[in-house]
Amino acid sequence: MIKFFLKVVLFISLLSISSYGYDAVDNAKDKLRIHKILSNTMRFDEYLTDDIRKEFWTIVDKHLKISDKQLRELRFLLTANALDYMMYFYEDMLISLQGHSLYKSLDREKIEKFLLKNKITSEWRIKENDQMIIKALKGISVMDKDGNKLFFTKEVAYNALSRLDAIRKRVDLLFAR
Repeated sequence: MIKFFLKVVLFISLLSISSYGYDAVDNAKDKLRIHKILSNTMRFDEYLTDDIRKEFWTIVDKHLKISDKQLRELRFLLTANALDYMMYFYEDMLISLQGHSLYKSLDREKIEKFLLKNKITSEWRIKENDQMIIKALKGISVMDKDGNKLFFTKEVAYNALSRLDAIRKRVDLLFAR
């Protein structure tokens, strides 16, 4: 389930980059390669190598002349929905399951406002995520894209958080010059 979320969220995030003025990579082949490197870095544990990092930075430096601050902003824009929001979502799910009532952190509310303002997500998606936590509290399954029933439990939330932490570390490594 987390892999499906990451794919959807990454796709939406990559589509939204141009609205931030970072669509300076005018070579379609290079743009596609940057997206593929980021996507594969997030999806596959053993993908990121020194050669992949070097290729990524060669392409970035070729097309983008940005400061370290702009680089941090770009990294956040590319991963806010897939990493930061999902971390808050699963943390809130875990807290909700432990407390037996719906919990939404200020951090998740704040990032939701950011994602909505920048058209990276929709009100529908946010409401759907809240409903997933409510279903988890009630022990009701959700359907994945393949029609499989999934139950969100504390163990699922812990596993998702662990996986997201590993993804964050890989992305941090990719974006470190």
